[in-house]
Amino acid sequence: MPPTTQNEIHGIQDHKSKAPHNHHAHWSSHFVFLLAAIGSAVGVGNIWRFPYLAGENGGGTFIAAYLVAVAIIGAPLLLLEFIAGKAFACSALRACEQISKKFSLFYYVNFAMLLIVFSYYIVVTGWTLGYFLLSLFGVFIPFSQFSSTYLSLIFAVIVVLIQFFIARVDIKAGLEKVNLFLPPLLFVSLIVLLSNALSFKNLDKAFAFYTSVDTSVLLNNSDLWIVAISQAIFSLSIGYGIMLTYGSYLRKREELFKSTFAIACADTAVSLIACFVVFAFVFAFGIAPDSGPSLAFESLPLAFQQIPYGGFLMPIFFFLLFAAATTSAVSMSELTICNLEEKFRMDRKRASLILLGLLAILMLPSALSYSPLGLKIDGLSVLGFLDEKIVGHFSPLVVLFFVLYLGHGYKGLEKHVRADLPKQFVAPFLFLVRYLIPLLLLGFFVRQFL
Repeated sequence: MPPTTQNEIHGIQDHKSKAPHNHHAHWSSHFVFLLAAIGSAVGVGNIWRFPYLAGENGGGTFIAAYLVAVAIIGAPLLLLEFIAGKAFACSALRACEQISKKFSLFYYVNFAMLLIVFSYYIVVTGWTLGYFLLSLFGVFIPFSQFSSTYLSLIFAVIVVLIQFFIARVDIKAGLEKVNLFLPPLLFVSLIVLLSNALSFKNLDKAFAFYTSVDTSVLLNNSDLWIVAISQAIFSLSIGYGIMLTYGSYLRKREELFKSTFAIACADTAVSLIACFVVFAFVFAFGIAPDSGPSLAFESLPLAFQQIPYGGFLMPIFFFLLFAAATTSAVSMSELTICNLEEKFRMDRKRASLILLGLLAILMLPSALSYSPLGLKIDGLSVLGFLDEKIVGHFSPLVVLFFVLYLGHGYKGLEKHVRADLPKQFVAPFLFLVRYLIPLLLLGFFVRQFL
């Protein structure tokens, strides 16, 4: 691994490139890129979001739809972002502006959706921090009690300050190096939980819920497919420019096809294991699987109270989850700061202050929805409403803009696809990203309102 420089970010090193901007950076190795991309994808989306969406949408029926969504939509779009990023070797905003100044306005819709996600992602990250600190000092608080205080707000404020500190002093290179070890450690901790979950009561009920597929719902419920697609988008971090930015740090001759497959498989494996673990504990403790966004935080702390060495393992698990959530949040912070720097030509300090203000304001409604105020919209907590109704239903439309933008607006796409993919996959891939995926996204989006 070559030596790095002061401007290193995400495990990459400076390089004089032939990109439109004459100074860009590269990953120090392909393995570093692979682990960092997995680290960006794997996090609270797998352990928090996936199980609660599966619980609300029929268990195995949702899982079946999700696997199809990842295979047909998620993985191809992840590959598309990597190919485009490697071709442009610049930020997502600059890449969009190079394609078309007018069409680049659609990127701001994607960016607005990213800020909505970020607003409640901060709150969930605060939950992981809260349970880490509480368990570290041997304090156990059920989530119902946790959410009846202002702890959600307090820990969300701490997370915002942590993000500001990271952005201000630019220590993300070190965090990304740590992130290289987080996915394996988080995976090991899930395996430990899984081994214990197999001995809990009502495992047969959990397994039945996890594996049963209602084919009539699977074939006829467009809402199910929209939610499954939105989770694939959320979990793989696609459509917002994050993975395009990661791809921009790749060298021109680096392989992408197998790497994308590995990233998608690793992310899906973590989601499936986490979901089964949560369901096992949910049915063991008599918790309703459709409890909503708090499902994992209701079941996992209870489980740690029952398993051997749970008092020792609980702070380790929640620390790993908090660290993974934080480094994923850094990716969102960096994209926000990069857009502010490039669009408004401001320095990093000013961009960091704007980020601080944005996060402090945007996270408040979600944080207060899990407090004595109990803020709600349409009968759901604000956090639940944003995640289920806004992100869950509209992120496929936002990604539709992005895929149309790259698939039809970028004239050099076919040349780069031919350079990056095995010959036999070029035509099917181009058909997927230019025609089939846009039609599926548009069709499912429209059908949910009919």
